[in-house]
Amino acid sequence: MTSGVKMRDWPRTYLRLSAGARASGATGEGWPFFFATFVERLIVLLVPLLVVIVPLVNLVPQLLRWRVRSRIYRWYGELTLLERDVASRTGKLPIEEWLTTLDRIEAGAARIKTPTSYASEAYTLREHIALVRRTVLAKAGGTRDVELAVS
Repeated sequence: MTSGVKMRDWPRTYLRLSAGARASGATGEGWPFFFATFVERLIVLLVPLLVVIVPLVNLVPQLLRWRVRSRIYRWYGELTLLERDVASRTGKLPIEEWLTTLDRIEAGAARIKTPTSYASEAYTLREHIALVRRTVLAKAGGTRDVELAVS
């Protein structure tokens, strides 16, 4: 080289190190480079991942609650349709069909597996099924009385 700098002096001559780099290199303190870059990359990866995971963790109990309640409310939908049919029907009443439907709904409600915290909702569904059954039987009893009175 023509500038008079020898090759062994080149890094010290042309590249200036920061004070922190000089201090850690001179004393031997600090973390090894591969570990420091690993920690930096880990932070860059984990922060966005945590931004996504934390709301999902909060969403899991709500999804479980919805799933258990949807099992129960499915039968409430069918029971409501039957109850409306019982209330609005006049003329010849399909009592046997209604009782068969109630038996099917009751069997389905008995098969629902719910956690203990939702047992009260399942039992309330069974009570409502019994209430509709009493309404159907009362309507059947009233119809039979009318049929007996007419004959």
